[in-house]
Amino acid sequence: MRVGFDVTAAVAGDTGISVYATELSAALERHGIDVARFSLGRRVRPVPEGSRHLAVPSRVLDRTWKLVGLPRAEHLVGDVDVVHAAGPVPVPSRRPVVMVVHDLAALDHPELHGPRAAHELQRTLDALPRAAAIVAVSDATADALVARGVDRDRIAVTPNGLRQLPAPDERHVPAGPTVLAVGQLTARKRLDVL
Repeated sequence: MRVGFDVTAAVAGDTGISVYATELSAALERHGIDVARFSLGRRVRPVPEGSRHLAVPSRVLDRTWKLVGLPRAEHLVGDVDVVHAAGPVPVPSRRPVVMVVHDLAALDHPELHGPRAAHELQRTLDALPRAAAIVAVSDATADALVARGVDRDRIAVTPNGLRQLPAPDERHVPAGPTVLAVGQLTARKRLDVL
């Protein structure tokens, strides 16, 4: 089996979705799957080795996809059996597409996200009827999709996996009780409450 795997999130920043794309594509390879990685738009992190990167701004791709439906995933990675769309916006394809929805926070709480995040998430939701499979990373996300009209039978809940963390550098571990918060430093993470 050959999977076209969108790692755009992995090159766009250091987020939970980037970890998801990086770790899942590597796990598929470890299980003998031929993974053809591709990414689109701007990048702030290195493109994974062997990936095809199309350095066209996402706003240009968005317009091109709406007008002519190109480029398709197959144009980027050749013939594949399935395309895995880990986000942020699914790439057009003539192959079956597995779409991943991490959460609906950008739509449910737009005050905590930029307008682009809400637009991209809405595009993902609009594409769900064409998806061969829909993956939600939690029951809460699956329930939110059902509340928006997605048939529950089309959703597979597959919680995020684990990433092996490096051994701590004892020089940076404080003495005494400690609370560790892992995530971006943004208002939506509610670190002020922590």
